[in-house]
Amino acid sequence: MTLPDWVRKWKGKNIEIHRRGNNYYAYRVHSEYDPVKKRSRKVTDEYLGKITPDGIIPPKYKRSTKRIMEAGNILLVEYFTESLTSILKSIWPDIYESILAAAIIKLVYKSPLKRFSFYHEISYLRRLYPNAHLSKNSLTSLLERIGKEWDLQKEFFRLISDGSISDGSDYMAIDLTHVFSHSLKLPFNELGYNSHDIWRDQINLMLIWAIDAHHPTFLKILPGSIHSSTSLINAIKESSLKGVIAVCDKGFYSESNLEILEKYGVHYIIGLNRGLKFLKFPSITRYKKNFLYRKSLQWYYEYDVDGRRVINYLDKVLYGDEERIFFTRIKDGDSPKSEYNKHKNRFGTLSVITDLGIPAEKIYSLYKERKEIEYAFDALKNTIESDKTWMQSTERLRGYFFIVFISLYLYSRILEHLKRKDLLKTYSVDDVLVYLSKVYATETDYTIIPSEIPKKTKELIKKIEIPITQKLGR
Repeated sequence: MTLPDWVRKWKGKNIEIHRRGNNYYAYRVHSEYDPVKKRSRKVTDEYLGKITPDGIIPPKYKRSTKRIMEAGNILLVEYFTESLTSILKSIWPDIYESILAAAIIKLVYKSPLKRFSFYHEISYLRRLYPNAHLSKNSLTSLLERIGKEWDLQKEFFRLISDGSISDGSDYMAIDLTHVFSHSLKLPFNELGYNSHDIWRDQINLMLIWAIDAHHPTFLKILPGSIHSSTSLINAIKESSLKGVIAVCDKGFYSESNLEILEKYGVHYIIGLNRGLKFLKFPSITRYKKNFLYRKSLQWYYEYDVDGRRVINYLDKVLYGDEERIFFTRIKDGDSPKSEYNKHKNRFGTLSVITDLGIPAEKIYSLYKERKEIEYAFDALKNTIESDKTWMQSTERLRGYFFIVFISLYLYSRILEHLKRKDLLKTYSVDDVLVYLSKVYATETDYTIIPSEIPKKTKELIKKIEIPITQKLGR
């Protein structure tokens, strides 16, 4: 087909021209290998518009000369993307805008993939990331590509864990969670019990968390039935992270798990159930050493079990509460009085086993701060709404959870900022995003006009001390 010069100039890499009658139309396309036909096939990503001598006329939904966009919430999240942007751009220079836009949409709007393109168009994201392509076909290609490029994902994880972004975190914690899967095609899908004893198809997510820097550093998908230290070892090797400690809750303890961790030189801090036979529970008077943890006085008692270090921590306030509850149960007839002497030295205690030689106060702090990783999983499943997946291929699944990881990273940065400003007593991350969604920008053919900002939103912007409105000219 011979094209006029004014049409030919629009034809280029991944741009295809169609002629219908006397009119010409532009489409964004790409090629991918079809394993069934054993050859490449063309995939149309999106319709760009009608070509005229004066340029491309976009489709009607993109043509508005006056567009009102949500801006404040987007600009808040974008504030925390600076270091991420440089790393993503260095690894994926042609798709980094799509990755960031998708991650921000997932965090701000908790949206299913099919609405990503819509939110990109109606928000300030289209100004920040004009080269993001989030149509259905574009997203499918994006997720498949990221999922296939696992080595590049690992390079990204390595870069965010070094001093270029984090504060050089000294300690990393690692944990697992499950995600239900509705796919019939995933090899990762396996039947397994979750924490609620539900037996169904699921996958596992393994997350490594920088305790001191308060952000995630590595995410890997595992089959749904894996809950052993072998999977921890493999993930740590792949992450190339240093200073990783398996800080695990009481359900992880077993002799075999400890032996595997010790064999591969992985440090650990693991909580212990009070019912384990090797634990010692001395009387309160035997606890001679103490420290303050967040205004709470903690006493501790150390001893060895088969050459391993065990530490009992005693919170006397908690001791009093548990003792009171026990006597209430005796009074109600739920527990015999004779059981009191058997249990009284266990009240208010937390026991951990570890191979670390650092002070008992630091051990306690690390174990307690592993709660951050539990909160992160909660945010991933509920705040970002990624507790189930319909992905139909391993590559798309890996790509999808990489986007979710970026969302989680940004969420953790906002959370930490609110904590530093002492605002978490009043606002959650979701609260802040909702308030700031009231900051609009009106786009015309010539300029961006910021909207009037509600009083409460103005007060919040002042408290968080991030230059959101300045970017809109206020």
